[in-house]
Amino acid sequence: MSTGRPTLYGVGLGPGDPDLVTLRAAEVIRRVPVVMVPFVGASSRAAEVVKSLNPEAVIVGYQAPMTRDRREREKAYRKAARIAEELLREHGEVAVCSLGDVTLYSTFWHVVRWLRADVNVELIPGIPAGLLCAVRIGRPLVMGNDRLLVCTREPPDRLDDVDAVILYKPIKRGIRRLLEEGFDVYLCRELCFPGEEVKKIEEPEDPGYLCTVVGIR
Repeated sequence: MSTGRPTLYGVGLGPGDPDLVTLRAAEVIRRVPVVMVPFVGASSRAAEVVKSLNPEAVIVGYQAPMTRDRREREKAYRKAARIAEELLREHGEVAVCSLGDVTLYSTFWHVVRWLRADVNVELIPGIPAGLLCAVRIGRPLVMGNDRLLVCTREPPDRLDDVDAVILYKPIKRGIRRLLEEGFDVYLCRELCFPGEEVKKIEEPEDPGYLCTVVGIR
C-alpha cells in the first residue's frame, strides 16, 4: 500500500559483473526514472554496471571521496543527500546504486545519514566481493562451527578463534598480520574488471586500489 512518500532504493550491484546482479536489482535499475551512483574522481565502476543493465538509464553521479578527512567526507555526502532529495521531489523514486552489498561498507548509508526528507527506504542486497573471492579461490570460507571475521584495513590483535578473514580496503600491515597468524592469504584485485588478479601470496605486498584480501586457515 502506498504511503504517499517518495521511495529511495539502496541497490547493491554485486562485485562488478552485470551477470551477478540480482533480478530485483536489475528490475529496479530498468524501471526507476533516475539512478545515482558514486564517483571516485572522474570514474565510477557502479555507473559502468548500471549502463550495462540499462543503456538508457539516467545516471546522476555524486562524489565519494577516498579520504579520511571527516569534514571533506561530510561535505560531499551532504551534497549528495541534497541531490537525492531534489530528485525524489521531482520523480518520486530514485535508486542509489553501489558495488557490493548495500549493507556492507556501502556509501549508500553516508547519503541516507544526511537526508532531511521523509522517504521510504527499500534495500536490495548484492553479492559481496568477499564471497566472489572465495569462489575465485575455489575454497569454502567456513564450514560447520567455523568463525568468519569481516573487517577493514587490518584484523584485530586476537585471531585465535577465527578461521577465515575477509579484509576490505586492506593495508600491507593487515596482510602481514594474516600471514604471521598462519592463514593462507589471497589477494583479489579488480574483480570482474579488466586486469582481474587472484593469487595466493607468501609475503606481504601493497594491495593497491579495489582489492579484497581473504585469509583462510
